[in-house]
Amino acid sequence: MLAIGTNDGIVCIERYGNEWALATKALEGIRIDDISQFGDITIVATERGVFESNDNWVTWTNALPDVDARCVAISSEGTVYVGTDGAYVYRKLLEENKYTELTSFRELPTVWSWTFPVSPHLPNIRSIVISPTDPAHVYVGVEVGGVMASFDGGQTWTEARENMHPDIHGLVAVPGKSDQIYAVTGVGFFRSNDAATSWESSSDGLADLYTIAITNDPSKPECIYASATAGRPRNWRTRPEGANARVYRSTNGEKWESIMANGLTEAVDALAVDPDGRVFAGTHGGEVFVQSNGSGEWMMAIDGLQPINSLKAI
Repeated sequence: MLAIGTNDGIVCIERYGNEWALATKALEGIRIDDISQFGDITIVATERGVFESNDNWVTWTNALPDVDARCVAISSEGTVYVGTDGAYVYRKLLEENKYTELTSFRELPTVWSWTFPVSPHLPNIRSIVISPTDPAHVYVGVEVGGVMASFDGGQTWTEARENMHPDIHGLVAVPGKSDQIYAVTGVGFFRSNDAATSWESSSDGLADLYTIAITNDPSKPECIYASATAGRPRNWRTRPEGANARVYRSTNGEKWESIMANGLTEAVDALAVDPDGRVFAGTHGGEVFVQSNGSGEWMMAIDGLQPINSLKAI
């Protein structure tokens, strides 16, 4: 099954043979920016707060109202981290029933410089990832500000943005001797092999450098997928060919290959890979495309949705 976060709630689709069909909807009328799960609990970041459900989406509780939540991540120990518009980070420990703002995050030296290109120019947290090997290692992507890291479960923070572009659109973490952190930005792909201590640009094979979404294969975490468009949104929103968006794959974070022969008119704003290796691409135009078993062929799983912000294989 695939959970789709849209500007009009969550849509879940299920596979029947070679076709995909609508299974259920939830939280209609609310913009959903991110979806995460821990056991039987689903936690979603929305424009109206952080909603939680433990009964297969029948009932929901707004556990953190009055925030515009943009992303959510859950550690292997059940600690929940939430990033919001305005670049605030909240945490809820497994044994607690409430979210607490991590005020030390706002004490970082460059917080005054974080911004956003569109008025009112407030930065936001686009992505939070947690180390696959140490749940105390947390990495936060600020748009626009760079990557910030904590190595004590969010108690203290350090700036981890040396030699990288600060316009962070997404992060993934890959296990290694030290955490490998990969980032998509407004000027291409960056990677770190030393827990975000240092970064290097690694965009060989990308025809376009405005990268938007990123994910990895759960069975082969070193296999990374990213989406890119031909220029920034202001460049393609009014031209006939639109975004000319494509999906790329890298098996090691060093070299990329396009796995989408024809560019899409709408930007690919969300990516996901399920346990069977199917790759899903969700567009700003409300379409979800799926590629199975590395076939090179994409099929439409569903269309006619509101703009898609996130995908989660469940």
